[in-house]
Amino acid sequence: MIIAFSGVDCAGKSTQIELLRQYYLSRGMTCTVFWYRPGYSRELECCKSWVRNVYGGVRGLKRHLSGNPGNSASDAAAGGMNDSGKRIIPPVWMVTALLDSALQYALKLRLLARKYDVVICDRYVCDGRLDIVFKYPEMFWPETVFEMMSVLFPKPDVSFLLWLDYETVKERAEAKNEPFPDDDRTRYLRWRAYDFLRDDGGMCVIDSRVPVEEAHRRILENL
Repeated sequence: MIIAFSGVDCAGKSTQIELLRQYYLSRGMTCTVFWYRPGYSRELECCKSWVRNVYGGVRGLKRHLSGNPGNSASDAAAGGMNDSGKRIIPPVWMVTALLDSALQYALKLRLLARKYDVVICDRYVCDGRLDIVFKYPEMFWPETVFEMMSVLFPKPDVSFLLWLDYETVKERAEAKNEPFPDDDRTRYLRWRAYDFLRDDGGMCVIDSRVPVEEAHRRILENL
C-alpha cells in the first residue's frame, strides 16, 4: 500500500507520518518512509559528489603535469560563473531533476512498494511539480514534461493534503526559523497552490490547525 502526504511546510507532515509509521509497525506490518524532492535524491547527490571528485582530480592532475599549480585568485576566476555558465545551469539542472524524478517515482517507489507492506510518501507528485515550477519560474517546458511523465508514477492508495490557513503558515514558519526559508511572496504562492488543490477534491484534506492527536485520528479514519 502507498500512502502519500502533501501540503505546505510546517503543516505537520513529518509528525503525522511518524505517528502513522509507528501505527503500522505496532501491528506487525513492514513500513518505510519515502522522501523525495526533485533533483535532491540521495542517489543523485552521490552521483554529483562522484563527478565533482573525478573532475577535481582531473583538474589537479592537469595542473601538476603542466607545472602550474595555480593560485587562489586564478582558481577563483576560473571557477567563477560567467554569463554563459549561468544560462547553461538551469536547463541542465532541470533535465537532471526530471530524470531523477522518473527514476525515483517510477522505479524506486515501485520497488519499495513490493518490499514493504506500507510505503508512506513524505511529499508526492503534486509537491514535486510545485518544486519544479518555483525553482525556475521563467521556464515553462519542465512542468509539461513532468506532467507527461506522471503517467508512469504509481497512484497512491490514499493521498492526504495537510492544510493550514496562510496566517498559521507564517506564524509556524517564523517560529521554525529554517536556515533557507522561502521569501514571503514564494511562500504565499505555494500556499495558494495547495489551497487550490484543497478544493480540487482529489485528496483527503486534513486541517492541521487541530491538535496532533485529532489530526492523526482523522487520518486513520480515512485509511
